[in-house]
Amino acid sequence: MTTTSRTPLWISLAGLCLLLMGIGGFVFNGAGRWAIAGAPVVLLSWLALMPCLERLRPKSSVDAWVGFMAIFIPLFLYMGGHSLWLTAFGERLNDCEVTAVNTHANRRSPDTVTNDVTCGERKLVYTPSWGVEAKEKGERVDLVVDRVGFTLDLEPAKVSTSRNLLVPLAVAWGVGSVLLVLKAPRRKSRTKRQASLREDFM
Repeated sequence: MTTTSRTPLWISLAGLCLLLMGIGGFVFNGAGRWAIAGAPVVLLSWLALMPCLERLRPKSSVDAWVGFMAIFIPLFLYMGGHSLWLTAFGERLNDCEVTAVNTHANRRSPDTVTNDVTCGERKLVYTPSWGVEAKEKGERVDLVVDRVGFTLDLEPAKVSTSRNLLVPLAVAWGVGSVLLVLKAPRRKSRTKRQASLREDFM
């Protein structure tokens, strides 16, 4: 079987790796044990992607660069996927009262802080998102909570159209990555480069 005839296979495998990277980035927003699965899925998918890109177009001049840039896909899905999910399945709760501040000690990472909050008759545990500090007892906070219960709660400012657009951007990024590898020129062998230099010189 020739390299050309195998191209659809490598396109499919590269696409599968990119898809799993995106899913891993999104799953990292999951509550409970779901989040633990995100990092290894992204890492293993990325490691599998590199040889797929190399097989897709042997001696491509950009396969390694494209493989490196693909790491943005789980990042886009991590940020945009969370926002898009809560746009579809979220419920906004306003003026929730912080009733307690909890500090969780971690051996291998910095301590984390969560808030116990009361929203009317509902009691929730709020984990501030990245870059947001936990509230003090007695403070008020607005939240967007997941009606399905899959993702963590999020601040309303981080559920927006601009963040939602990161999801189609990730899809375009993945498709563009594969097309770029397919269309990129091949690296010339050392012998061919030397012959080309001699021709140019003469």
